[in-house]
Order: sequence, then structure tokens, then C-alpha cells
Amino acid sequence: MSDKQDTFIEHILAENERLQAALRFAQIGTWELDIVNKQVHWDEHCKQLYGFSKEDTVTYEEVLTYIHPLDAGRVREAVQAALNPQSDGVYDIQFRTIGAEDGQLRWIHCKGQTYFNKTGEAYRFTGIAQNITELIESREQAEASDHLAALALEGANAGRFTVRLEDNHVDHSTILAHILTGNERIVNRATLVEHVHWDDRGIRDKAYQQAEKTGKLRYQARFVWDDGSIHWVRVIGQYQYNENGKPYQFSGIAQNIDQEVEARLKLEESELFVRSVMQNSPVAKLVVVGEQMTISIVNDTMFQLLGRNDSIIGKPLPEALSEFISTPFIDQLKQTFKSGEIFYQPEERIELVRHGVPYIGYYNYIYKPLQNTTGVIYGVLVTATEVTQQVVSRQQVEEAESLMRGAVELAQLGTWTVDPVTGQVSYSERLAEWLGLEKEGTHLENFYSVIFVQEQERVRVAIESALKPESGGIFDQEYMIVNHLTERKYIIHAQARTTFNEKGMPVKMTGTAQDVTTDRSLQLALQQQVQQSTEELAASNEELAAANEELAATNEELATTNEELTESNELLARSNDNLEKFAYIASHDLQEPLRKIQSFGDLLKKDHGSALGNGLHILERMQSAANRMSILIKDLLAFSRIMPNKEVLTTVSLNELLTSVLAELELRIEETHAQILIDPLPDISGDASQLSQLFQNLLSNALKFHKPGIPPIIQIRYKQITFSDLPLFAKVSRQSTDYHQIDVIDNGIGFEQEYASRIFQIFQRLHSRVEYAGTGIGLAICEKVVMNHGGAIIASSEPGKGATFTIFLPQA
Repeated sequence: MSDKQDTFIEHILAENERLQAALRFAQIGTWELDIVNKQVHWDEHCKQLYGFSKEDTVTYEEVLTYIHPLDAGRVREAVQAALNPQSDGVYDIQFRTIGAEDGQLRWIHCKGQTYFNKTGEAYRFTGIAQNITELIESREQAEASDHLAALALEGANAGRFTVRLEDNHVDHSTILAHILTGNERIVNRATLVEHVHWDDRGIRDKAYQQAEKTGKLRYQARFVWDDGSIHWVRVIGQYQYNENGKPYQFSGIAQNIDQEVEARLKLEESELFVRSVMQNSPVAKLVVVGEQMTISIVNDTMFQLLGRNDSIIGKPLPEALSEFISTPFIDQLKQTFKSGEIFYQPEERIELVRHGVPYIGYYNYIYKPLQNTTGVIYGVLVTATEVTQQVVSRQQVEEAESLMRGAVELAQLGTWTVDPVTGQVSYSERLAEWLGLEKEGTHLENFYSVIFVQEQERVRVAIESALKPESGGIFDQEYMIVNHLTERKYIIHAQARTTFNEKGMPVKMTGTAQDVTTDRSLQLALQQQVQQSTEELAASNEELAAANEELAATNEELATTNEELTESNELLARSNDNLEKFAYIASHDLQEPLRKIQSFGDLLKKDHGSALGNGLHILERMQSAANRMSILIKDLLAFSRIMPNKEVLTTVSLNELLTSVLAELELRIEETHAQILIDPLPDISGDASQLSQLFQNLLSNALKFHKPGIPPIIQIRYKQITFSDLPLFAKVSRQSTDYHQIDVIDNGIGFEQEYASRIFQIFQRLHSRVEYAGTGIGLAICEKVVMNHGGAIIASSEPGKGATFTIFLPQA
């Protein structure tokens, strides 16, 4: 139900206006504590009690500063007790305040109630505050003077009386005589009874009969004044008993309640109008009355929502809507009737039985207590709106967003958004790591600063173009970025689309970014290797052609072989062209022509080696080049296949894994007379195949780069460290509290420390192929394996003093 509708109903019922008037008359202020933000909202009278004149909202701590120092502790404890879900949430305390602006001391009586949700969390704390300074002073004076107490009663427009039971003597205030008879005269007990309206004397007699049992009297009846006018009076009293338990006195007060009765009658007269308003409302509404929650009024919209007819009117709600019996709805309805607090529940999933058929929907509903003129709650107004379509649509959107987030995570994409108005860029955590910028976001100008200098203007122009409607709002660029913190370079492929409003103004640019550094590096490396191999093969072809001419001149029997070689040359030439055009084709497709070259070379060398003369050297160079390229392609395949694969992660025993690796290297270990010293190693979660490549490459390097004439000594050391123990330059790809540290230490030839970071780059070599064979990919594979497992690898060395490769792997 909207605020306007709520206000309309409240205006019709004329409740709030009378309540506010009563509060003003009683000098009572209202307040509410915002539990989340620790702020106090209060009305004008509450502000005056604390000596404020302007602020409508102040902080809870600021309020405490204006409470008397001797009372502040009690107030804080009372608030904490009321907010405790184990309590009944009641707040009732008297304390002194010192005016914020006038310095005046005031006594305040605060009452409040905390409301808790189903999980026990406090969601509302509200109440009233009354200036009781005069009351406190009056109470203190009353203890010294009964006369002042009587005056206090009269000030409240109530007449007091005391009946001495032994002789029925009545002692009463002047105002009591006026309330009961219309004249200020002395009355006795008989006179009081005579003025009770003859139709209401039974009410009085029944009340006194009950009072003889309970000791307390309360009734409302009409009294006939001396002038014949009729007035409604409320009488409240109780018996006093002696030490023997015998009543000896009866005391009480009487109040004129003509205005209350008149207001109630007006309210009853307006009920037909209220019913008419409800029936014509497009919002589903019903009214339940009494503690039995009897259905009193239901409009047509509510009938349609519930799938019921008017047969439910006059029945208790649990009986009429039996599917609600075991749900929280009934209990909450009773709580609203008891507490008098409005209850609002958005998007609640409710199972109904509509026209005898089960139905599940989502609803916003409100329980609003209904009060009569005396403030007594007599019923609850239930308002409901079905929002099933909206909720289901939102759930579908949320599910789509969840799937999208999963796809983005699976594709290892970064996401980013640009606000065209403010120039603010926000991005995902992954993209923040690539950029080396604050995770909270940055300005577009700062974003440009991480782009490689030569490419900044191109990207800027592309983004500015995508923010214009005529461009279609599409941004698709590939460029290099340089991490602000690590200076590491990435090549990213960024795509985005701009959203425009109805006026064609850009509202938001949203996009993704993909790290294509490895792909582009591999493509470039393949292109370079293909170019190099093409040049080498072209030279080989020329030399083979010359050799073929010499062979044709010396031996006609080699004609057939020459034709095959010519065909092979043509095939190689086509292969070279294909390699140039298809540099992005998977590396294993390049192996077949190399195998043919090696096979033909072997045939030539075997069958015609003696006839080739100098051509044999050329043939051997050709085979050597083909062999190098074959090894390079295999290493490139191995490098490209090192990808994160969560599906093959298992618990890997590094001790068993090292045993297998050493078995494969057994021949090389024997040839070099190497010693391998290994600490006990842990079990880790990982890819056993990749981890085998890691240790095989490290051990192979240690065996390869040993000092001539000196047997290799290789140590594998292990220890556990914490995150704080990591070297600053060890950039792990996944953070953890604890890490495994594994050091592979050799006594080989070593290298300059300045090359420590370069050696992990693909195709990086510190020595010529003549000195040490290899492709320069092995350590790049090591780094990729370690990164796939969330860790980092670093190297340290000095020429002639061996090298140490340190691996850091996060513990599970």
C-alpha cells in the first residue's frame, strides 16, 4: 500500500490526528533509534526535552552527551538491554537531561519497544518521551502533602473519592461532584448511585460484584446530571484491606468521557464509508478484528487474490485460510494486533489454494493495526500486492548474471565500466591485478597512463569514438599495458559497448578484457622460427640443388633419386609457403614435413653417402636444422599445453614424483656421475604431469650446465614459510597464508644475476647452441607450471658458483 493510500485510510479513521492531539496535550514526544546508522529521529517535543531547536536527527552518541552524567550509564545499559534479542525488548527508564542550548535540567520518562525479526535481529526501536519534571517535583511534594496529590488529580481532570466502608462516608474532591451531578456540592454514596442512568445501573452493580472478588473496580456508565443532561463517565477504583484481609476503604477516580464516546460513535458512522472505500480500491485488502482474527471486511481484489468468495467473512482467518495455519503469517498478524506496530514484508513466497488449486506466488503485504479513539487496538488491516512476475523476472536476470559471471571467470576475463559523466573507471579484481591500480577504481586519465606510451592515443581516440552514438557504441582494441607496480607487460584484447539514453547521451560503457600475452608471444615466436627455418631450408634447398646437379653428372643411376629430391624440394617449398601463411596453425602440424626431410636425408646418407662427396656435409647440416626445429616445435607444444586444468588436480606425492623423474634421467645422471640430495617433500594438490615437467626441466638444466670435469651435485631442499616470508619480487599468482618453499641448488657454471628474470622468458638463452643444446623454452615451461599452481619461481646465481631455483607453492 502506498503512503498516500495509507494516509487516506488513516484520515478516514481519524486516528492519527486524535492520537497526535492527545500526545501534544500530554506533552509526550515520539522518537525512533536507527539501529544501523546509530541516529535518533524525534519530533518537535522530543527535541525540546533535550534542549534542541533545529536538528530533526542527531547521532545516538550526541544524545548521550546531554544526559546527566549520573544517569548516562543507566540509559546506555537500558538501551543495550532492550536491543538484546534474549529480552522482551521493553525500554522503560526515568533520567535527567541537561539542555543542549539552554542548560536547563529536566526529568524525562522514556518508554520504548524493540522489534525483532524472525532471525532475532533488531530492526526497529521506537518509543515515547514525556517531561516528568513537574511530576517528579509533584511526587516529592505529594509525599509531604496529600492536598497537593489531590490537586494533581484535578489538574488531570479527574475527580477523586474515598468511601469508608464502616459507615459509607464519602470523601471526594469538588470536581468529582461536578463530573457525576453537574453541580459542585457534597454528595454521599446514595446520591452517587441515584445519578447513575437507570439503564446502566446493572453495569455498575456487576462491576462492584467483580471488584469484591478482585479488589479492583472499572466500568463505564451514563450519569444523569441535576439539569437532566446525560454524560458518560469512567470510574476506576480499588479496595484497601487491613492486616486481617478485611476491606475497610474503597478509593477511586471518575473521569468524564463524553468526547471519547462521541468520537467512537462518529467512527462507527464512518465505517460504512470506509467499507465503500475498501471495496473500490484496486489494492487487495481485508480487515480482521479481535484476538480470534475474525475476517470482517474483504474487497473484491482480495477475493480474487485469495481465490475465495464471501463465505470467509465472519470466520477466523486461520479457519477460512487453513493453508496459513503452519506459516509465520498468522503469528505475525497476532504480533501486530498485540504490539500495535505496522509490519511490512516485501516479496514473500506464499503458497495459496486458489479456487481449490495450489498456487505459489510472491507478495508484498502490510499489517496495519486499527485503533479506536481510546487507543485500544481492535483489528488489523491487511493489504497485499502480488509481485510474482516482477520477482520471477528479477530471479531470471540474477540467474543470467550468475551464469555470465561464471563464464567470465571460466574465460579468465577482466571486466570494466566507464562512467562517461564523471570519467570514473571501475574494474574487476583480476583486471586490477593486471593494471597495478587501486581495486576501488580510478579516473579514465589514470587508466590511460598504464597503456604503453606508443598506443595511448590510439586507445583514447577509440574510447572517445565509442562514446558517440554514430559509432554504434562499439569498442574493440588490442594493446599493451604496463603494470604500475611490477612493470610487467601484458597484451590485452578489450571489448566494450556503450549504453545511450533517449537523448543519445552516453550513460555507461561496459566491457571485458582478455590477457592475450601468451598467445601473441607464441604466435610471434612461431613466426620468427618459421622465418628462420624457411631461410635455413631455402639455403639447404640451394645446396641440395647443386648436389643434385653434381650427382646427375656423375651417376645416371641417381636420376630417380634426383627426381625424388626435386619433388621433395618442391614439397618443402610449398611447406615453407604454408608455414608462412599459417603461422597460427597448431605446432604439431609442422612435424610431418620435418619427418620427411629427416627420412629422405637418412635414405640419401645410407644409400648414396659415399657418392655425395661434399654434399654429405650439406645433407648433415640440413638434418641438423630439421632436428633443431623438431625439438623446438615439441618444446613449443609442451609450453602451449601447460594450461590450468582444475579437472586433473589430485593429491601428488612429490617424493614419488621425484623418484619417477630421476628414473627417466638415470642415464644422464650416470654419465655425469651426478649426486642428487633430496629432502623429504610434501604432498600437494596439483597436476602430476605438469609437476613432472617442472622438476624434469630443472634437473635436466642442472645436469646440462655443470662445470667441465666436475661431477654435478644437486640439492633439493624443502621448508614451510608464511606469506610474510615471501621475497618481495616473488609474485605468486594465488595468495595463501602458508607456502611450500622448494630450492633446487646446483654447483654448475651459474650466470650473471642480472639475467635472473630473463631466463624464464620463452626462447631466452644465455649460451650458444654450440656450447649447450636447447631451445630456451624449458624454464619458460617451469614458470608457467608454477603459476598454474598459484605459486612463483625465482632464480639466483653467480658465474662459476652454481645456481639456485626457488619454487613457492601455496598450501591447500
